[in-house]
Amino acid sequence: MKDCGIAAAVMICAPALAAWGVRYEVNGGSGWTSSIPIDVTAGPRTLDFRIGVYHDGMEVSSADYGVGNAWAPLRLCNSQKIQNFGLASMGDSLLSFRAAVGTANAKALVHAQVGADRVLGTPNSQFSFASDTGYLLLDPRPQRFETIFYTGQVRIGNTGAGATTRIITFTANSFSYPNPDEGMGGPYGASFVTSPELTFGVAMQAAVAIPAIITVGQAPSCPADLNGDQQVEDLDFAIFAGAYDTLDCSAPPMPAGCPADLNHDGFVDDSDFAVFAAAYDALVCP
Repeated sequence: MKDCGIAAAVMICAPALAAWGVRYEVNGGSGWTSSIPIDVTAGPRTLDFRIGVYHDGMEVSSADYGVGNAWAPLRLCNSQKIQNFGLASMGDSLLSFRAAVGTANAKALVHAQVGADRVLGTPNSQFSFASDTGYLLLDPRPQRFETIFYTGQVRIGNTGAGATTRIITFTANSFSYPNPDEGMGGPYGASFVTSPELTFGVAMQAAVAIPAIITVGQAPSCPADLNGDQQVEDLDFAIFAGAYDTLDCSAPPMPAGCPADLNHDGFVDDSDFAVFAAAYDALVCP
């Protein structure tokens, strides 16, 4: 990553990803996003999810091969957590959880309920891993900045006290600590291909996880009323304008649930403005 000063960071470095991390995304039918509101008052909803490792070409190290720039995420050694999900009283269920890459072991694919949370994989185990072995067979081998390691599907229920007004979060639970001398992992639980010639390196710093946030609640009768005062006026416009400038619902500045995404496509753009403008003209919520 660039070593940016404070003044330069806003203009130049703000869009850059952290050196590496784990990205969690969900899809309710309108595309992949890290923030989605859902309405379960009419019945349970089914969402797809995926878990991938991203990087920005950072340097990684290896006891055997020295230091080089990352080409692609190769192995992830960690467990995942779905917070506020899975209790029988909530009507939730994990419908599927599988590896999207060539190799994964049983410890990586197990899952268990822990209080109100669902844990995927085995916590704190160096043997809870998945590896992108298919990438190693590619010839020529392209540069790759992200690899999807796991996919699955969840059912979000609508029963139980408070179940229709909660936040469900997909995020990292724990990272394991494989022997860095083996080239398959390091102190931060990941390794990378570092060149077309199949040399390997281990992550030199901790991951930055980008969680997927699901806001479960009733569909608002007046969705453009962003401050909840039963009118759509200038205060709501100020909130909408900030979200419009951010654009992407998965961007960190965006409020949880991305309420200004009035058509639920993962972005706050002109199509949302058209909906907002009509409600603004009407002023009073129906």
